[in-house]
Amino acid sequence: MPHKRRTHEKPENMKKTMRQLLSYMASYKWGFVIGIVCAVASVSIAVIGPKITGEIITEIANGFMNKVQGIGGIDFDAIKKTCAILLAIYAFSAGMEYAQSFIMATVSNKIGYRLRAQMSEKIDRLPFSYFDSHSRGDVISRFTNDVDTMVQSLNQSLASLVSNIVRIVGYLWMMLSISWQMTLLALLIIPLSLAVVIVITKNSQRFFLAQQNSLGLLNGHIEEMYGAHEIVTAFNGQKKSIEKFEMYNGQLYDSAWRSQFLSGLMQPMTMMI
Repeated sequence: MPHKRRTHEKPENMKKTMRQLLSYMASYKWGFVIGIVCAVASVSIAVIGPKITGEIITEIANGFMNKVQGIGGIDFDAIKKTCAILLAIYAFSAGMEYAQSFIMATVSNKIGYRLRAQMSEKIDRLPFSYFDSHSRGDVISRFTNDVDTMVQSLNQSLASLVSNIVRIVGYLWMMLSISWQMTLLALLIIPLSLAVVIVITKNSQRFFLAQQNSLGLLNGHIEEMYGAHEIVTAFNGQKKSIEKFEMYNGQLYDSAWRSQFLSGLMQPMTMMI
């Protein structure tokens, strides 16, 4: 029968785990460095865009007022030049963002490919006692779901973390250069947004852990029940098997629904604030 997957999903020594992960990724460090540089370049150049847009609007407003007063008009040549600069800036930013996405996706999936290959080699050396204490669904889940989660984190979270830091610093500098009073007003909502994010993250994290646990149990049950279908049928175990499947499936539905709902609340809540 399937054994319960370990509910203690967090590493016992986070620092040691992170050192091992960084050491494992060392051979791909230049790919990550180039991807991060592209992300920084993309965000840095894009930060300038709103201020240039503001200059275009100011030029139109001043020209309109001059036309009303009969002392001039809108300088369309200056606006065209500024629009060309703005277009070039956003084109360069989009190019850097594409390069960053391509590089990070390539490097992170290479790491996932290498990790699965090494896991496949190691599983052939494991003693039978390991498979007696771990269901096949749990082992398969580690090859698929757990590795995919790590690959997605490397692909999205790392570059997003760096680019968001640069974005915060860049927009803060740009806002201060326009009006420190309006900047101070905007900064007052940051603590409230952080409080909302912390509350949502705390509540959603336990449901994400429960989702992974339920997924391992469900995969293990399906794998073992289909693998031993003749035995289950011979001993009239269909009803018990279906009941257990419905229980695991219900647990997965409940944890997945709650985790996705809470994590989905984060962006609309912060945007509303």
